[in-house]
Amino acid sequence: FSLSDYNSILQKGLDDYNKAQYNFAINNLTKYIRQSNDNNLKPKAYFYLGLSYYFTGNYRSSLNYLNELTSKYRFSDYTGQSYFWKGLICQNLNQWDDAERFFLKFIQTMPKSDVVDKAYLALANSQFEQAKFTEAEKNLKILIEDYKDSPKYEEASVLYAYLLLKFEKNEQAESFLDIWIGKLADRG
Repeated sequence: FSLSDYNSILQKGLDDYNKAQYNFAINNLTKYIRQSNDNNLKPKAYFYLGLSYYFTGNYRSSLNYLNELTSKYRFSDYTGQSYFWKGLICQNLNQWDDAERFFLKFIQTMPKSDVVDKAYLALANSQFEQAKFTEAEKNLKILIEDYKDSPKYEEASVLYAYLLLKFEKNEQAESFLDIWIGKLADRG
């Protein structure tokens, strides 16, 4: 096999992934990883192989390949992104402490990511599931204050208001809910 043959296998795997044909993607990406010696493109193959397993519901295999990515290619562009997905996998497996750890790592590693708002909400949900209500409130407040245009704003608002009421911060909760209700009324 020449380098272009290997790259062709990788491209087929990526095309399959983009078409949501995850089993085909898994076959091609696995073949690429096993046969290619090109360490520049292997992190990409590991990342999309992990995501392909994720979207088939095989969370353990997904986590294994993403762990392999982060251990073998710590400085890859895909390593930081993998922490977000590892957090989601752990949530699906009800491993809330691991999910929290991965979301924190993602936020620290990729604070300018276009999914950092989702990471803050997922982080808060993981903390909420562990009864770490103070930490969850803190992270929801970041999302509420810094990501007002986020599609996750409303979902975060409900949980944030609930935590304010839980901590008997009734005036703060009422003030926040008034703002939130005003935003909803403005949008129709």
